[in-house]
Amino acid sequence: MNSRAKAYVFLILALGGIAQFSRGLRLVDTIGLLASGVVAGVAFAQVAAARKGPPRITTK
Repeated sequence: MNSRAKAYVFLILALGGIAQFSRGLRLVDTIGLLASGVVAGVAFAQVAAARKGPPRITTK
């Protein structure tokens, strides 16, 4: 499984966590919602990083 696929899996899980924790707004649900948002942000960053190609090697 490549890094782009892993990022999408994390994103789906994070969005599922956001949907689950947003139903009740107790303290533990708020913390879970915050954690799911952090995981979603990391997944978006991984997707953005995977979209870029490998770094080019330039020689002088």
